[in-house]
Amino acid sequence: MELECYEKWEPVDGIIIPVGRAQINEDEQGLLVTLIFSELIDGLNTDLRLYFGRVAAYTVHEEFVHPWNAYAAEPVPKFDEGKWKGWTFPLLMVKHSVWLKSFEDHQLIDYSVVRQSDVGLIE
Repeated sequence: MELECYEKWEPVDGIIIPVGRAQINEDEQGLLVTLIFSELIDGLNTDLRLYFGRVAAYTVHEEFVHPWNAYAAEPVPKFDEGKWKGWTFPLLMVKHSVWLKSFEDHQLIDYSVVRQSDVGLIE
């Protein structure tokens, strides 16, 4: 069995700090996630909006209660320098997802992944 593992996802350049918080909205158009960097002290002047369109399922966890704390998994990518050294990188792609494997194939629809054009910085 392959361990769940995580890779940095960098849809835009310049992600150098953790996220202060996230706003998550879902409606008939799909899933919109806005990562708020601007509210951190010494944060960025911009936030990041990610539009995923329609998704089959999603889940949200605070980092301290995330399931990766309960089962064997590869370590998560962290910032490796500066003020935020040792903090978890805020955007991750999950490989060999334990959560995704909990679904049967017939439960999932082949939704496309987020496209670069669906990602944008907002001020």
